[in-house]
Amino acid sequence: MSKPIRRSYPAAWPVMESTSEGLRALSGKPYITYEPGQIIRARAQDFLTAAYGKPPKIVASASGCTSMMEMVNAGIGYAVVPDWVAGKENNRIWKRVLDDLQKVKVYFGCSAFLEQDQFISGFREICRQAMVREFAGAGPDR
Repeated sequence: MSKPIRRSYPAAWPVMESTSEGLRALSGKPYITYEPGQIIRARAQDFLTAAYGKPPKIVASASGCTSMMEMVNAGIGYAVVPDWVAGKENNRIWKRVLDDLQKVKVYFGCSAFLEQDQFISGFREICRQAMVREFAGAGPDR
């Protein structure tokens, strides 16, 4: 199960189309990314480097995508985040789907000894139900 990846950027910046030219317009802009080692960071970095012909200009790194979106909302820079965290459109952030970026599958895992814990198994079931609802109708490519 996966959802589209979006680039989100401050609304004060010019509107950038969902084309390769629109993406390249971000090449010199400040970029907010995840901490090293996270798969979305690696895929986004590779994708943007190929699109720009050089690595993006990283100005900040965050441990989570909600923190990244707070920085975008504050106007610090742009970010590449999962669709579910990009949220609804607002007047401070513009969003565009990156159709060419390889989709990231979502998995839930835990250590074997935690599977017996009632809170962990309950949380896992809540997540499973939420993901079934959220991703209903999404094909294997989504």
